[in-house]
Formats: sequence, C-alpha cells, structure tokens
Amino acid sequence: EFATLVNSRKLQNSTVGRVRYRYDYSKGEIARQRMDYSDVYNGDDGIEETLLRNIKSLKFYYYIYDAEKQQYLWRDEWREKLPLAIRAELELKNNDQTNKFTKTVSIPAS
Repeated sequence: EFATLVNSRKLQNSTVGRVRYRYDYSKGEIARQRMDYSDVYNGDDGIEETLLRNIKSLKFYYYIYDAEKQQYLWRDEWREKLPLAIRAELELKNNDQTNKFTKTVSIPAS
C-alpha cells in the first residue's frame, strides 16, 4: 500500500490517493485497489480491478547481508532492514502448461 497520483472518478482529474495490491491465493488472482483522497478520507473502498488471473504460485525472496554469518543470502522472509534486492517468482497456469517468470530488482538505497 502506498500513496500516489490516481485518477479520481469524483473530481474527473488526477489527485493524491492510495493504491493497494493484494494476492488472493485461493482465487489465484492479483488485484489493485485505487482510492482517491476523498475515498481515503471517507473510508470508502474505491475501485478494485483484477490485474492477473490463473496464478499457480507467487513467491518473493529478499537479498540481505547477514552480519553474523558475514555473507550475502537470499531469504524467503523480510525481517528487518530494507533488502539489497527482491526477487519475485510467478507461475501462471495456461491450460495444461505452466509458465514461470522470475524478476529480480535491486534496491540501491538499502
């Protein structure tokens, strides 16, 4: 969840708002919820749309420096500080076939 510019259906213009992404494991879907400033202020749900369906699995890994072991490691859990990189592994179901996608993003500010 983070603040960003969103298109407001009420104001018919771009305004500050909130965007939230969620992964529904049981449905195998990723959805995005957009709320403009008035939605956030009034506690309204805003607009939710499904971005991706037929997800078999979605996993995140975090690249960190372990000071105790004095080595760099990939972990499947985010514990403390900002990681040095994040890897996402996505598997999509397509009829009888499964397609796997992997993306690693470095975080230079960490």
